[in-house]
Amino acid sequence: MILASAMAALALWPVPVMVQAQEPAPKLVDVDWLKRNLTEENVKVVDLRSDVRYRAGHIPGAVVLNRDSVKSMDVQALTGLLERMGIDDQTMVVACSDESDERATWLVWMLDYLGHSTSAVLNGGFSSWVKAKGTISQAGPVITAKVYPLPATFREEIRASLTDVNESVAREDVLVLDACAGNQGAVHHVWNDDLTSNGTWYDTEKLRQTYKALGVTPEKTIIVTCGESDMATHTYFTLKYVLGYPRVKIVTDGQGGPSRAGESFDQNHAGTSDDPETLLQRRCTSCHGLKKVTRHKADRARWEKIIDNMIRRGAKLNDVEQLTLVEHLAKNAK
Repeated sequence: MILASAMAALALWPVPVMVQAQEPAPKLVDVDWLKRNLTEENVKVVDLRSDVRYRAGHIPGAVVLNRDSVKSMDVQALTGLLERMGIDDQTMVVACSDESDERATWLVWMLDYLGHSTSAVLNGGFSSWVKAKGTISQAGPVITAKVYPLPATFREEIRASLTDVNESVAREDVLVLDACAGNQGAVHHVWNDDLTSNGTWYDTEKLRQTYKALGVTPEKTIIVTCGESDMATHTYFTLKYVLGYPRVKIVTDGQGGPSRAGESFDQNHAGTSDDPETLLQRRCTSCHGLKKVTRHKADRARWEKIIDNMIRRGAKLNDVEQLTLVEHLAKNAK
């Protein structure tokens, strides 16, 4: 009887439940991860492709963000936009671009600057989602606005100025890495050389050995710069989150957002004073050399895409110069 009473009492006693600590959210997620977590209330996919591509089809529930339209926003305006997209400071933001390009890493960098730790890039972007036969929607997302509190301080340790770049010359523990056009630091590595032909990152060992060969090692502070610092965010992401380098920063303007690093160039300039061959040698060959540019025997439409990609990688060309090169190079097509 005593034993029965004791057993009954034990049945009423609260039993401790062993709860496994939740692992931190990854910074580089694959399609399988996103499929498992897409319907979670606190996960929000931000599509950074063009509005046209978004309307043609997107990941269900994704919101669209035109990066070019928000690049000039200050942080207060940006947090207001995040609120209207249904994002607060606890939301797991998954940035999705075409194929892991700099649009996605730009958003992660901006969120890092705000102190927003739960963000990630979809490895391979929307193309990987399509290849994996992920569901595609054309419906607009249902958004519940949230409150995004403006942080009291920002993460200034991930920003660098041109003064920091100049002062790094005398320091062995700081390395300036040019991720784009080859006109800034002593060490150059083009940002999208970190990606496979499928638009996904190479495996970590290959990336680690590539950067080690350049002297880009984790014990140093790495300042990443580029003709367009938006693209520098891609190398920032690779070093910091794919390889785990602890001290990585990019050159930005005085407002905290990524900006052009280097001499200013007026994209609205009305003309060009250079002949086409001079334009090629001075503006378009710093990434891979003249031979790689001129070996393409492409038609006009293909040259338009090639030169547009050059500009995205940092080539300083205004509209007139771009047209001049397209016409010049298309004449040599066979």
